[in-house]
Amino acid sequence: MSGTVTNLTIGLNANRDLYLDSTNNLAILTGVQALLQSCQARVEAQLREMLYAFNQGMPTMDTVFRQQRIAQFVAAGRARIGSVVGVVQVKSFVVKIQGGVLTYTATILTQYSPTIMTVTNQGV
Repeated sequence: MSGTVTNLTIGLNANRDLYLDSTNNLAILTGVQALLQSCQARVEAQLREMLYAFNQGMPTMDTVFRQQRIAQFVAAGRARIGSVVGVVQVKSFVVKIQGGVLTYTATILTQYSPTIMTVTNQGV
């Protein structure tokens, strides 16, 4: 990738709902915050869920709940996060299933910093 692209997205709160910023406008995230939220959204989007991107999304039902093919889920997670503009490399993607709840932690290298950032989801 040549140059730096600024990420931009509508902000979501901890409940994954839209919210208003301090000036009572729809919250807009930019830069690294937008990139991290986009990474999380890519993994949360399920295969066949998106009307205009039917063949995209995570195959959670097929690779975790119907049959446990965790390696395929990890490969899909790496690919989905790696497709976010501004992600340079997915260093790791670790999945745990405990008590019927899937959690993941992805460690990524981004265009915004030479440091590694972590995206975590606490349950799918």
